[in-house]
Amino acid sequence: MKESRLIPQASNIETIINSIKYDPQVYHWFSSLIMRPKIKNELTDDDPTLARSFHVSGTTRLLYYLFSAFVFTFLWLFANTKNYVYLICVLLFLILCIGCVRKNKKIIILLSRKLLTKTYPGNTISSKTLYQVAEIYSRIYGIPSMIDVIYHWDHILQKTMMAYALIIIAKINNLSLLEFAGYFFITWFTANITIRLMTFYRKLR
Repeated sequence: MKESRLIPQASNIETIINSIKYDPQVYHWFSSLIMRPKIKNELTDDDPTLARSFHVSGTTRLLYYLFSAFVFTFLWLFANTKNYVYLICVLLFLILCIGCVRKNKKIIILLSRKLLTKTYPGNTISSKTLYQVAEIYSRIYGIPSMIDVIYHWDHILQKTMMAYALIIIAKINNLSLLEFAGYFFITWFTANITIRLMTFYRKLR
């Protein structure tokens, strides 16, 4: 875990929003939080126009997983045929995946700001740290704490890289540079797909 995460610091809404923007672990935790049906109902009751944002976010998530499936499919085809047309398809669908992530992040930031403003009007959040705020939401809405999610996130990535190292050791004499990069990409991408799944967070409870 990063050292900065161990230092309690008072927050305001803008500092939390900046954490969502620039820290992928904080972003994915808030993404899981925002998609809770209870929060959707609360926010759309206050502002019905937000229903479209929730709908677009859900659609964008589905597209991300669909495009990711195409990435794996074309990677498999390329590995078996060495046809570079499939590799171009991989790159195209990767670009689409990145576009989905960026679009959804903007929506999650918007909805997170709405939730924080609703929960902490004025400057009432100033005495709490990011992790205290996350712990409060965790208890209210029944999701794993941010600390738990960060721990499991790091654990999955570490295990994935260990698996990658074992694959490389087993095949080191037979791998081309392209195959070496391919194995790395597949293991890294699989880990990130797993982490992004909403069920990943729910299973921690």
